[in-house]
Amino acid sequence: MMKAYISGVSCRFPKSNNVQEFWQNLIDGVDMLGPSRWPPGLYGLPPRSGSIPDLGTFDAKFFGYSETEARHSNLLLRLLFEVTYESVVDSGLTLSSLRSDRTGLYVACTFSDADVITTSAVTDSVHVNLRSTLLQQLNAWYGFHGPVASVDTACSSSVSALQMAVTDLITRRCNYAVVTGVNLILSPNCSQSFNRLCMLSPTGDSHVFDISANGYVRSDGVAVLILARNPERCERIYATIADIAVNCDGHKVEGIVYPSQSSQGSLLRSLYGEKLIPTSSLAYVEAHGTGTQAGDHLELNAMLDVLCEGRDEPLLVGSVKSNMGHCEAASGLSAVVKCIMSMHHGMIPPCLHYKTPNKGIEGIPLGKIKIVDTCHKLKGRISIMGVNSFGFGGVNGHLILMSYKNPPDECRKAGTYLVPLTVRSEEGMTRIRTFLEKHSENVGLLRLMSRSMLSCDPRQHIRGYAIVDLPEIVCRPSATVTYTVKVTTGSKFGAGTDANVFIHLQGDLQESGKIDLKDSKTPEKQFERGNTDEFIITTKDVGHLQKIVIGHDDKGAAASWFLGHVTVHSSSLDFTWTLPCERWLGKDEDDGRIVRELLPLEKCPLRQDPSVSVYWSPRMQYRPPLWLLVQDIAWCSNMPHSDLLQLDVFKRSLQESDKILRSLETDVSVTESLEKGAAFKPATKVCLVCLTAVNIGLMEVLKASGVHPDGFIGSGLSEITVAYLDACLTHKQCLQVALAIGETLESLLEGKGESIYSISLHSDFVHKLGPKTSILMYINNTVMLASLPQQDKDYILRQVEQAGGVYSELTEDVTLYTPFPEQICSNLEKNLRSIIPSPRKRTPMFRSCSHADSTSHSKARQTIGASYFTSLLQRAVSQHQGVSSLPKEATLLSMCMTSFCTQTEVTCSRSGQTEVHCHPRTLSVLQTLGELHELGHTIKAYQLYPPSAPLDCSNPPLSPLVTWNHSISWPLPDWCQFSDTVKNQQKDVYRLPETDLERSVYDPLALLIVHAWAAVCGSKDSLQSTVLHSLVTTPELMRQECLHGALIHVHPATMGFAIQAEGGVVMKGQFKHPGNNLDLPLVPGYDLDQNENVAKSQEDCDHEVETEEVVWEDNWLEFINAVLEFVNPHTPDLPIKVMLDPEKHMKITHDCASVLVMMEESTGICKAGGVVLQFQPSVKRCLDQSILLHNLNLGDAGSTSVVDSVLLYSLPGNNSSDDKLLLYTGHTDNEASEQIGLVSITDGGVKHKSYSVPENWKAEDLEAVVPFILASHTLKDVANVSPEQSAVLLPPLDTVALYIIAMLTMQGSHVFTCTWDHEMSLMLQNAFPRVKILHPRSLGIQLKQLTKGRGVDVCFKSDGSDMNSALDLVADHGRCVLTGRPSEKDSLGMSAFLRNISVMSVSPATIFTQLQDTPDKDILAGLETITSSSVRDRADDGYPEPRGLRYCIEEQMKFSQPISLQKLFTLLDGPGCKMRDVLDGIPENDVASVERLQLTLSMKPQEFSITQNTSYLNDSKDHLNIARTSSYMEASKLLTPSSAICSGLLAPPNTLRNNIISVDMSQYTSASTPIIRITVDSPSTAPYRDPLASLDLKFSGMKLEGSYMEDKVFASPAHERSRNVTSRMPTTPQTMDFLFVGVPKTPLTPHSPCVKKLLTPSKITPPLLKLNDIVSKDRPLFIVHPITGTLVLLTPLGKALNVPCYGVQRTPSTTSSSVTDMAGFYRNAIELYDPVGPYRLAGYSYGGMIAFEIARQLQKSSKKVECLIILDGGPGFVHTHIAIGREQLDRADTASNDSTEIVALVSFVEMYGPIKARQFLIGALGNLPSGYPRVRMAVDFIMGNVIVSESPQKTKWISLKNRILNKDKPETKMGLHSAATEVIRLSREKKAEEYINSTFIADKYRPQEKFNGNIHLLRVKSDPTISVPISSDYGLGQLCTGEVKVQFVEGDHQSFLKSDKVEVVAQLIENVLTRGAQ
Repeated sequence: MMKAYISGVSCRFPKSNNVQEFWQNLIDGVDMLGPSRWPPGLYGLPPRSGSIPDLGTFDAKFFGYSETEARHSNLLLRLLFEVTYESVVDSGLTLSSLRSDRTGLYVACTFSDADVITTSAVTDSVHVNLRSTLLQQLNAWYGFHGPVASVDTACSSSVSALQMAVTDLITRRCNYAVVTGVNLILSPNCSQSFNRLCMLSPTGDSHVFDISANGYVRSDGVAVLILARNPERCERIYATIADIAVNCDGHKVEGIVYPSQSSQGSLLRSLYGEKLIPTSSLAYVEAHGTGTQAGDHLELNAMLDVLCEGRDEPLLVGSVKSNMGHCEAASGLSAVVKCIMSMHHGMIPPCLHYKTPNKGIEGIPLGKIKIVDTCHKLKGRISIMGVNSFGFGGVNGHLILMSYKNPPDECRKAGTYLVPLTVRSEEGMTRIRTFLEKHSENVGLLRLMSRSMLSCDPRQHIRGYAIVDLPEIVCRPSATVTYTVKVTTGSKFGAGTDANVFIHLQGDLQESGKIDLKDSKTPEKQFERGNTDEFIITTKDVGHLQKIVIGHDDKGAAASWFLGHVTVHSSSLDFTWTLPCERWLGKDEDDGRIVRELLPLEKCPLRQDPSVSVYWSPRMQYRPPLWLLVQDIAWCSNMPHSDLLQLDVFKRSLQESDKILRSLETDVSVTESLEKGAAFKPATKVCLVCLTAVNIGLMEVLKASGVHPDGFIGSGLSEITVAYLDACLTHKQCLQVALAIGETLESLLEGKGESIYSISLHSDFVHKLGPKTSILMYINNTVMLASLPQQDKDYILRQVEQAGGVYSELTEDVTLYTPFPEQICSNLEKNLRSIIPSPRKRTPMFRSCSHADSTSHSKARQTIGASYFTSLLQRAVSQHQGVSSLPKEATLLSMCMTSFCTQTEVTCSRSGQTEVHCHPRTLSVLQTLGELHELGHTIKAYQLYPPSAPLDCSNPPLSPLVTWNHSISWPLPDWCQFSDTVKNQQKDVYRLPETDLERSVYDPLALLIVHAWAAVCGSKDSLQSTVLHSLVTTPELMRQECLHGALIHVHPATMGFAIQAEGGVVMKGQFKHPGNNLDLPLVPGYDLDQNENVAKSQEDCDHEVETEEVVWEDNWLEFINAVLEFVNPHTPDLPIKVMLDPEKHMKITHDCASVLVMMEESTGICKAGGVVLQFQPSVKRCLDQSILLHNLNLGDAGSTSVVDSVLLYSLPGNNSSDDKLLLYTGHTDNEASEQIGLVSITDGGVKHKSYSVPENWKAEDLEAVVPFILASHTLKDVANVSPEQSAVLLPPLDTVALYIIAMLTMQGSHVFTCTWDHEMSLMLQNAFPRVKILHPRSLGIQLKQLTKGRGVDVCFKSDGSDMNSALDLVADHGRCVLTGRPSEKDSLGMSAFLRNISVMSVSPATIFTQLQDTPDKDILAGLETITSSSVRDRADDGYPEPRGLRYCIEEQMKFSQPISLQKLFTLLDGPGCKMRDVLDGIPENDVASVERLQLTLSMKPQEFSITQNTSYLNDSKDHLNIARTSSYMEASKLLTPSSAICSGLLAPPNTLRNNIISVDMSQYTSASTPIIRITVDSPSTAPYRDPLASLDLKFSGMKLEGSYMEDKVFASPAHERSRNVTSRMPTTPQTMDFLFVGVPKTPLTPHSPCVKKLLTPSKITPPLLKLNDIVSKDRPLFIVHPITGTLVLLTPLGKALNVPCYGVQRTPSTTSSSVTDMAGFYRNAIELYDPVGPYRLAGYSYGGMIAFEIARQLQKSSKKVECLIILDGGPGFVHTHIAIGREQLDRADTASNDSTEIVALVSFVEMYGPIKARQFLIGALGNLPSGYPRVRMAVDFIMGNVIVSESPQKTKWISLKNRILNKDKPETKMGLHSAATEVIRLSREKKAEEYINSTFIADKYRPQEKFNGNIHLLRVKSDPTISVPISSDYGLGQLCTGEVKVQFVEGDHQSFLKSDKVEVVAQLIENVLTRGAQ
């Protein structure tokens, strides 16, 4: 009786990465030993040992290990992880099958050298990485549930582990056993101990059994075997363990290291004997054979006594230790692996270094024992081998192996086979392809690959499949034959030119005679391995070739030949036959021959080469939903190809169909019709029955292959098959229904006189076919089937041709999908009722192309019965409609039978869908399954192979095919770490010098900083760039008397230090040495004025920046002490970070000893030369937290990257604080590919990283990134839900929850959820048919019923659910994941601990911080998932939402032109920005957008606002700006025009507010979110209310409340009325539903001095501003501002001009009642500067109209205008764009003030970014009264205070979710941040009113006179995409007496003044000015 079956083998040994390399080294006689890991001669140790290659590599990602854990993990564990997986692959078993069964794990390990380092080093690993935990960590990942054991019996450990495993298998404690042995030689200390015992070879050579044996050589090794209890559980069997036993020596006088011959002899006698295993059957014994004088002869003498009795031949003995050394604990498994590979190859490899036998071995001279020193061929079919092992502790072990061989099998099985594949790298792809091509004829091996982890591992990055075609042998008679024979030798052992090796061809007529190889054409050539020699033989006709005999003559010198392969080619018969011999030819051959039977006598091959096709594609992150379309079978006229019968599943289904048909007494045989390829008339009985049976067979193939569609679509009569899939009909009922329908249709064939045509014509032209055309079926949008009357078909077909269509006739006289006579319908329905007596309702998975309401889940599901099929026959089929209703990203699997469907594939109407077409042929079916495998589906292809027994030892191993991602080499312990003599010495500890302490003049903090710096650098003489951070100081010990005797302890491993005094720790912290990469932060005012004698000014005081000078006296202690004396009065805090750069400091002080020291309270930064002290920022300046974006490392691409759009997220943490996440898209200047940037801003700092985006990336995908990553992390890293587990998601469900549901359904998990929202429930049913949606009231009861009382494995609990209720839903040992913010109310009861339920929470900020440490390729895989998975499916349902339970979009903007990434972060940085460099080239609307980011992101008010008036950058001597006063400069730096309140703000606006909003707050309570009903009234005499009539800032009856940035307005697009704007203005009260969320309880009353100062005008803005510093005699050029009134866009242009240039800007005193008045104001300013002229004028866009009017007025006053330049603008340009905006509202509308106001506001909003809900905004503005209500609504849109709900029904849902989000938020007092926010909002309202006014006056402006002269127009080259016509000169030709000289600039209006166009425009202007007004 066999004890166990060896099913899987894998290993890593010296110079061998797998079993194949190990065998090749053995057979080639390679000495696998090499240099040791320590220096030669160390401690007198041997110079050589065996080392596993690439020991530092480990695929951490595959096994889920983080970078930290991988770095600190045990090296033994790394090897065991990978090699164990390789053995699982080799066995053909899957991890899931091993985990679900009782699988034992046994680890043999003696030494773990790295333990001594692990236990003494400080690490941040969460695992205990010791030998004692190997077993636990290995089993924790593999998840085996059988017995586990760690075994240590020294060198016999692995055999002892095998014995334990076999015992557990026999006793049924487990069904599988994984036995591992591992050994690593890392430390020289253990080898030193063995060397002292004289156990090691001094030379490092292993002379096993030789007289020169002087010890063994230590070696690395790891091997894994997988054992099974019985053969039925195996996919392959290498060998069986016939018996195994162990014993122990007991007490020995010689000592424990000395072996016992008697104990070993007793052990052998217990295993061998007449009633056991006879010794005569032993073919070989693998001895322990360590190479010691004592051990070798004692072991072999014991074998002589027991195993050599009764043998006729000498016992063959060898030892693998002669080849690779002694791998100690793994040595027994290394011997087993050698024996298994010897059985596979049929030969025993030689032992090395054996020359003269050991004299103590008695059996060798007697001829009883023979050492195998050359390759030896095994005899017989079955080989029995023994493996012996013993340990120096006295434990002996022996096992008997018997090779497993199946009975001889027939020749290859012809057919086509599928092998699904998953690999990890390109190397794996190459290995597998080579392997398949070599073994393509081995069908059993192909099946094993399809069954193994090679085909189904979801962790692999690359998926693919192979199609192997083994054609049948085609024969024809032979002719005269000329043979070409090629011989490739496999080795050079004994091979010479005198070898009498021959080849003999035998046929059915005669023999060819012997062909001697010494007749080679190159006789001097030595036959070495891999050489090929060619022989051309022309022989007599041997007839049909049947045998090739390869052999040798005994009298020759060919003692040993290994033939790699022999190729015989016959050109006359056109065939090539390759014989993979892979055998030795030696003297011990039975008859000296290798015989290959080729063919039967009467056969001769024509073509028999198999073909292998391999396809690869990157793995999809998640499986997209799969929908199966079964196309109509009614129109097919013949049976499919008969090769489908190759598929056993299909064949059995057809046999079942034939059995059913025979029982129905019909004459139809489906199998016979398929074999004959029968043809028939469409829509007949035979047609429908046969094709229905074929369809069912194909469905069974899909089902057996593991394909489980998410839904089915039935087309026409194929709905019979879909009903079978939906379990509505049985197999028999399907055939009966098809038979009944077929008989009915045959009765309608006579006398119809109509023909069926396939017509390719777009559906829009179908009406041209006339009323007599009956459309039966829409295949897609252009292909249809139509029934045409015979008398009219010629006319109709001509109409098709004239419409550009094509057609083809399918059949005639078929009546289908049209109304039937009533009697026939009645008869059919009666017949069908007898067939389907109990009809069933179809599930939501069943969709019909004939019944339009099949997708409606609100109605009752239709019943599949008699009336259904009767109705089906009379309805037109809309296949196109059924397909187009599928969700986005769905995969459509189309099963097609008919020829026209083959020619015209169904095209999905929705982008993103993948189509897979399957036709009824074996190749097409297998390719379809392969494509589904590539898309992420698990395909069980092995189910389609013919059944077979487990593979035997003749089949090659699969473990070498496994490849790993070894791109990262993790650190290895160095030998010197084991020999560190410092451990026994006391290193001097740094002490604070008493000389410094005695001087009381030093600040104790200065002493600590300087000496801590010296301590971490080693000494005062070796100071280097250092950062002391995370400083924690004890203030009460900061006295000099407490510091006497203080010690500074430095811990290099953790980069930490601590200063210890008698009273305790004075200071502790971390340090780092950045070298030359230390970047000190920039401080405005310091880095510009460094080392200059700048006195502290009043301006600096206002900025809260303190400055002083300190003298550098070449003493660091003196200098830092002086700096601290300056700092102490300004901050009471102690520093938290110190940055010291001595090199930079010396450069600063080289020329000047006076160093400027500056303290900036707003940031807490003190800077002095090369020293920076970071304190806690001032409380009054830091509202939330302090971040220094200027310390952010943007990487190498930071300076070249540009940003296109930005999303700013708030991520609620698990505490009360919220972190920020900045997500942006952009690209680099040198690359066109788009990239995504991620900036996480947390308490721990700021991290930035950018990634490339996939090719099919869309802009809208950006919003899905954050919720998708949260969902993916929650599911994979936190919940870790496997496909076989179940999960429930509790409400409320946000976007993250929906993505989790999608991912769970893709991987096949059972998902449950519930919701109170009916709309949400319908959406979930439609999107996820497999998800069980339960009712919340009875959730627990339903869930327990569905899970049979067990509960779910994982529960996802949100904020709105009770903790105890959630835990009740979880099964024992399950997990509860808190997807919302943890609450104090979430308390755990004792039941959670008793049931072993794990409760985990999700931290969004931590997720994104760790994400930036993830490899880029993994992030890219996630981004590709967003573009290709079902994530996009949710877009139509309103997902992703801008706000979820753990994230919220605070700002969203798209820049009109890309902004430099470096500039963006400089702008966001605030005080650290250099405005002169930053402002250039950024459009004003983009500046306003960044200002919003600055306000939201920055945690302090901005002294240097980004939109600040740039006049302070100009020359202070400019006489235009003499009026500037200190108060003016103060205000200009304090506030920007976009956020300042100008003098005109307090005056009533020009437009009359004639409507009032009254708000009904009756429903408002503090405990709930108000749903406010806003009533719009239009009183005839409504009093005007000034928006700033009181300091309480009451607006139309509503107070400014709280932090307005948190106020959100939810509105529904349902409020969008008709397109007529005027009709939207209500004359009677109307209501609009808005949802105000987060309204604070206390209104804001900004009475603080700061706010009053902001609200009070304090400067006079000059109308003219100098734009450059050019000094020239040329007349200046005056350029008029655009519609915004500012000069931000024109400043870069002015700087680029080489002529004096002044900008004309709008001021608070500018007259703005009309264009004429505004131009007059500017004309006066220009004449004040230059009273005489002549004048040069220009204007950009809106300013072109003003410039035109200025020029006209100057000419009217007899002033000369030399030149007038219009920059892409002018009166006609402005009027046209206003008309376009009005046209978008209503093309029939007139130029009313109301529509103009809406046009202006929409345009104003667009300045700040693109409008997502444009039509909604227009509708909302139209429903509000004119004036301030509209202005406020527009500003609300800009500031993100309006959120558009996806549907009106969702308002209550959003309200509920928002209450949950805000329920735990503490009430915060309204401070400066809220006031500043309100001021900015008021400023934007003012700007909006100015914008409206500018639009009004422009719309009314009509030039009264023409301009005398030429006008120069510089315009964009591309015409605007508008419907309102406009001439190329923008209508300027009608406004001047001269010519309009037009010059073009590339781009559009938005890019006209971009940075890359400014130089071009400037050059064109200068050319015009040079030529003058000619």
